[in-house]
Amino acid sequence: MKSRIMFVAGLILLVNPLYSVSLSDLEMLGRLENKEYDSARDGIVQEGKPAVPYLKHVLEDSEKPWKVRFLAGVCLERIQHPGEFEKLLKTDWNNDPELKDAGPLHERATGYAQEVIPVFHKRLEEEGLWYAYLECFGRFGHASYPSEYKTIDTLVLEKSSGLVRRFAAQIAESRLDAYFRGQDRSGYVYDKVLFEFIKDGTWPSGAYVLLNQVQPDCECGGRYLLPLFSAVDDIRYLRALEKRCPFIEANYGMISKRIAEIEAISATNRMDTVATGSTDK
Repeated sequence: MKSRIMFVAGLILLVNPLYSVSLSDLEMLGRLENKEYDSARDGIVQEGKPAVPYLKHVLEDSEKPWKVRFLAGVCLERIQHPGEFEKLLKTDWNNDPELKDAGPLHERATGYAQEVIPVFHKRLEEEGLWYAYLECFGRFGHASYPSEYKTIDTLVLEKSSGLVRRFAAQIAESRLDAYFRGQDRSGYVYDKVLFEFIKDGTWPSGAYVLLNQVQPDCECGGRYLLPLFSAVDDIRYLRALEKRCPFIEANYGMISKRIAEIEAISATNRMDTVATGSTDK
């Protein structure tokens, strides 16, 4: 009887394995800031290798919310590369081999030497601790980093790729949206970054966050609006925006043009579906 109970318990563990970290731990981490965030994150990281399978599972699960996936990546990276980001934070980039013979470096009001930044970005890219960089990117105004890390947004825009890049775009979108809602006073710094992610096709849905702020009496330029309209595929949203801000259509004619493009694409897709169906028959 005892062996049977143990066998059943073993089956239960195979179906529902016990992990040292849970989804609720990651969800709670996502609600914290500053020292409370650091403490909770370090608590997960201290679980060490036993936490790795679950963190990998969450990171790779596209059905999970993006934020818990991102935070799983943050914790996973710190477990797999212990102390490496902290070492980078303490680096004196002025003594880098590529800068030793550069002569006097000129600092500006930013607090860092402009000549250091290309080398700084190069070294970060070589280290490849992208989740730590995204963590820094997502905490502007909420945490203290060496002054050169103020340029981390440039590194993320120019060098990130794949899932890391999509997380960066979602961080920018959520922080800027929180700013517009009055929930994040420093979130405004993400407007240009989000615009670039929209413009290059990384995160089209971010266009809604920016277009929602366009006011009837605010005459935005065509160079700003065109990438945003190109990212929108909701005709009802466009028609509502046209009514709310008639100056856009009057000055640029972009809304009717974009609606025509969407309808043409939709018609082409319907024709392709019919043609494919006929061929299959």
